[in-house]
Amino acid sequence: MSEKKGVGKTTVFFAIVSVMLGVLLIGAIANYSAHIVGGEDDYVTQLETWYANRGNHIAALEAQLQEHQTYYDNRGNHINQLEQQIQQLRAPNLIKLNWQVGDNRPWLQTPYLRITGYVVNIGTNPAYNVRIHVVAYQSGGVEAINTYINLGSISGEWWKTVNADVFYTGSALVSWTATLEWTT
Repeated sequence: MSEKKGVGKTTVFFAIVSVMLGVLLIGAIANYSAHIVGGEDDYVTQLETWYANRGNHIAALEAQLQEHQTYYDNRGNHINQLEQQIQQLRAPNLIKLNWQVGDNRPWLQTPYLRITGYVVNIGTNPAYNVRIHVVAYQSGGVEAINTYINLGSISGEWWKTVNADVFYTGSALVSWTATLEWTT
Protein backbone atom coordinates (compact mmCIF):
# COMPACT_ATOMS: atom_id res chain seq x y z
CA MET A 1 0.00 0.00 0.00
CA SER A 2 1.23 3.32 -0.76
CA GLU A 3 0.55 6.19 1.50
CA LYS A 4 -0.01 9.53 0.01
CA LYS A 5 1.64 12.27 1.87
CA GLY A 6 0.02 15.61 1.42
CA VAL A 7 -0.32 18.90 3.07
CA GLY A 8 -2.59 18.67 6.09
CA LYS A 9 -5.24 21.13 7.14
CA THR A 10 -3.23 22.13 10.18
CA THR A 11 -0.23 23.06 8.07
CA VAL A 12 -2.35 25.23 5.78
CA PHE A 13 -3.90 26.96 8.79
CA PHE A 14 -0.51 27.74 10.30
CA ALA A 15 0.75 29.01 6.97
CA ILE A 16 -2.19 31.43 6.62
CA VAL A 17 -1.80 32.65 10.19
CA SER A 18 1.94 33.16 9.69
CA VAL A 19 1.38 35.21 6.55
CA MET A 20 -1.23 37.36 8.31
CA LEU A 21 1.04 37.97 11.29
CA GLY A 22 3.86 38.91 8.95
CA VAL A 23 1.67 41.45 7.14
CA LEU A 24 0.51 42.93 10.45
CA LEU A 25 4.09 43.16 11.71
CA ILE A 26 5.24 44.92 8.55
CA GLY A 27 2.31 47.38 8.81
CA ALA A 28 3.08 48.14 12.45
CA ILE A 29 6.72 48.76 11.71
CA ALA A 30 5.86 51.05 8.82
CA ASN A 31 3.41 53.01 10.97
CA TYR A 32 5.89 53.32 13.84
CA SER A 33 8.63 54.43 11.47
CA ALA A 34 6.40 57.11 9.97
CA HIS A 35 5.73 58.54 13.44
CA ILE A 36 9.36 58.51 14.44
CA VAL A 37 10.75 59.88 11.22
CA GLY A 38 8.09 62.34 10.08
CA GLY A 39 5.91 62.83 13.16
CA GLU A 40 8.45 64.01 15.71
CA ASP A 41 8.18 67.64 14.64
CA ASP A 42 4.38 67.46 14.70
CA TYR A 43 4.44 66.02 18.21
CA VAL A 44 6.78 68.76 19.48
CA THR A 45 4.58 71.42 17.85
CA GLN A 46 1.48 69.98 19.50
CA LEU A 47 3.19 70.01 22.91
CA GLU A 48 4.37 73.59 22.44
CA THR A 49 0.87 74.70 21.42
CA TRP A 50 -0.71 72.95 24.38
CA TYR A 51 1.86 74.46 26.75
CA ALA A 52 1.27 77.95 25.35
CA ASN A 53 -2.54 77.59 25.73
CA ARG A 54 -2.50 75.97 29.16
CA GLY A 55 -3.59 79.25 30.81
CA ASN A 56 -6.72 79.34 28.63
CA HIS A 57 -7.48 75.72 29.49
CA ILE A 58 -7.06 76.40 33.20
CA ALA A 59 -9.30 79.48 33.01
CA ALA A 60 -11.97 77.49 31.17
CA LEU A 61 -11.85 74.72 33.78
CA GLU A 62 -12.07 77.26 36.61
CA ALA A 63 -15.13 78.83 34.94
CA GLN A 64 -16.77 75.41 34.65
CA LEU A 65 -15.99 74.73 38.29
CA GLN A 66 -17.59 78.05 39.28
CA GLU A 67 -20.70 77.25 37.21
CA HIS A 68 -21.05 73.87 38.88
CA GLN A 69 -20.54 75.41 42.33
CA THR A 70 -23.19 78.06 41.63
CA TYR A 71 -25.59 75.38 40.40
CA TYR A 72 -24.94 73.30 43.51
CA ASP A 73 -25.46 76.31 45.80
CA ASN A 74 -28.69 77.34 44.03
CA ARG A 75 -30.06 73.80 44.08
CA GLY A 76 -30.90 74.16 47.78
CA ASN A 77 -32.82 77.38 47.10
CA HIS A 78 -34.68 75.70 44.25
CA ILE A 79 -35.66 72.78 46.48
CA ASN A 80 -36.98 75.22 49.11
CA GLN A 81 -39.02 77.04 46.47
CA LEU A 82 -40.54 73.76 45.26
CA GLU A 83 -41.41 72.74 48.83
CA GLN A 84 -43.11 76.12 49.36
CA GLN A 85 -45.11 75.62 46.16
CA ILE A 86 -46.23 72.20 47.40
CA GLN A 87 -47.33 73.71 50.71
CA GLN A 88 -49.24 76.43 48.88
CA LEU A 89 -51.05 73.80 46.82
CA ARG A 90 -51.94 71.89 49.98
CA ALA A 91 -53.05 75.02 51.85
CA PRO A 92 -56.77 75.53 52.31
CA ASN A 93 -58.29 77.48 49.47
CA LEU A 94 -61.99 78.28 49.62
CA ILE A 95 -64.17 79.05 46.62
CA LYS A 96 -67.87 79.80 46.18
CA LEU A 97 -69.84 77.42 43.98
CA ASN A 98 -73.40 77.93 42.66
CA TRP A 99 -73.40 81.13 44.66
CA GLN A 100 -76.57 83.19 44.72
CA VAL A 101 -77.10 86.35 46.74
CA GLY A 102 -80.36 88.25 46.44
CA ASP A 103 -82.40 90.93 48.19
CA ASN A 104 -85.85 89.65 49.21
CA ARG A 105 -88.56 92.09 50.26
CA PRO A 106 -91.72 90.11 51.06
CA TRP A 107 -94.91 92.15 51.49
CA LEU A 108 -95.66 93.02 55.13
CA GLN A 109 -92.61 91.09 56.38
CA THR A 110 -89.02 91.93 57.31
CA PRO A 111 -86.72 92.17 54.27
CA TYR A 112 -83.69 89.87 54.09
CA LEU A 113 -80.63 89.09 52.01
CA ARG A 114 -80.63 85.42 51.01
CA ILE A 115 -77.29 83.69 50.42
CA THR A 116 -77.23 80.16 48.96
CA GLY A 117 -74.61 77.89 47.41
CA TYR A 118 -71.57 75.91 48.46
CA VAL A 119 -68.27 76.83 50.03
CA VAL A 120 -65.65 74.37 48.70
CA ASN A 121 -62.16 73.83 50.08
CA ILE A 122 -60.07 72.94 47.01
CA GLY A 123 -56.89 72.60 49.11
CA THR A 124 -55.90 69.38 50.86
CA ASN A 125 -55.43 70.92 54.31
CA PRO A 126 -58.44 71.93 56.44
CA ALA A 127 -59.70 75.51 56.72
CA TYR A 128 -60.60 76.58 60.26
CA ASN A 129 -62.96 79.29 61.55
CA VAL A 130 -64.62 79.64 58.15
CA ARG A 131 -67.06 82.51 57.94
CA ILE A 132 -68.75 84.69 55.38
CA HIS A 133 -68.44 88.43 55.94
CA VAL A 134 -71.64 89.99 54.61
CA VAL A 135 -71.81 93.75 54.00
CA ALA A 136 -74.79 95.39 52.26
CA TYR A 137 -75.66 99.02 51.47
CA GLN A 138 -78.87 100.91 50.85
CA SER A 139 -79.16 104.02 48.69
CA GLY A 140 -77.10 106.97 49.85
CA GLY A 141 -74.31 104.66 51.10
CA VAL A 142 -76.21 103.64 54.23
CA GLU A 143 -74.81 100.40 55.65
CA ALA A 144 -77.76 98.06 56.26
CA ILE A 145 -75.84 94.83 56.99
CA ASN A 146 -72.39 94.15 58.43
CA THR A 147 -72.33 90.65 59.88
CA TYR A 148 -70.70 87.22 59.71
CA ILE A 149 -72.13 83.80 58.93
CA ASN A 150 -70.04 81.19 60.76
CA LEU A 151 -69.49 77.85 59.00
CA GLY A 152 -66.94 76.25 61.36
CA SER A 153 -64.18 74.13 59.79
CA ILE A 154 -64.08 72.63 56.31
CA SER A 155 -61.82 69.64 55.70
CA GLY A 156 -59.50 69.55 52.71
CA GLU A 157 -61.22 68.72 49.43
CA TRP A 158 -64.66 69.04 51.04
CA TRP A 159 -67.58 71.50 51.05
CA LYS A 160 -70.35 73.01 53.15
CA THR A 161 -73.79 74.03 52.02
CA VAL A 162 -74.82 77.65 52.64
CA ASN A 163 -78.47 78.63 52.98
CA ALA A 164 -78.69 81.77 55.09
CA ASP A 165 -81.07 84.69 55.44
CA VAL A 166 -79.69 87.95 56.86
CA PHE A 167 -82.51 90.26 57.96
CA TYR A 168 -82.35 94.07 57.84
CA THR A 169 -84.64 97.09 58.04
CA GLY A 170 -85.14 100.07 55.78
CA SER A 171 -85.12 100.60 52.05
CA ALA A 172 -84.00 98.13 49.38
CA LEU A 173 -80.36 97.16 49.09
CA VAL A 174 -78.33 98.60 46.21
CA SER A 175 -75.10 96.62 46.67
CA TRP A 176 -73.65 93.83 48.77
CA THR A 177 -70.59 91.65 49.22
CA ALA A 178 -70.16 88.20 50.71
CA THR A 179 -66.46 87.53 51.36
CA LEU A 180 -65.01 84.21 52.55
CA GLU A 181 -62.60 84.34 55.53
CA TRP A 182 -60.73 81.50 57.25
CA THR A 183 -57.61 80.57 59.18
CA THR A 184 -55.15 77.77 58.54
